[in-house]
Amino acid sequence: MPNALEMAWRLNCVGSMLSIGSAYRGERTEGDDLVSDTTLTPRERALIRNEFMVRFGQAPRLESGILVKHWATGPNKGQPKPGTVIQGMLDRGLLELRDDGGHWLRARFTETGLAALRHMAEDARALPPGEYQHVLVELGSGQRADNNDASSATLG
Repeated sequence: MPNALEMAWRLNCVGSMLSIGSAYRGERTEGDDLVSDTTLTPRERALIRNEFMVRFGQAPRLESGILVKHWATGPNKGQPKPGTVIQGMLDRGLLELRDDGGHWLRARFTETGLAALRHMAEDARALPPGEYQHVLVELGSGQRADNNDASSATLG
């Protein structure tokens, strides 16, 4: 039979796991008021890493934005159908939907969203430089991997 101290510890652990789970689902809890708008949730960070990873040797650009689907049928046919993570970022002002007249609608980062990306880029685990160097260069947070001291030295 656990003592009172052990029971309190277990309840605290369960409470922490519940708040972590709600943050993972993109939900806000009462403690989120302390988190600034430039902090991204784990699901938002995962979406950004997935959308901007290098595919087939092609590095996607931040200015291209994130593809947003359209409703294909029903009463909302033709209207944007952002996923829950993208909708959360739209609601927080990190992304905005811009219709450039093309076939696909894209969500592009606002200034607040770019600030959130810069904040994310400060942690090398969130955006590993080896895989996301192109994003770091666009954000101005990183230097090109092929830069070395010899190329930056002046000729005398």
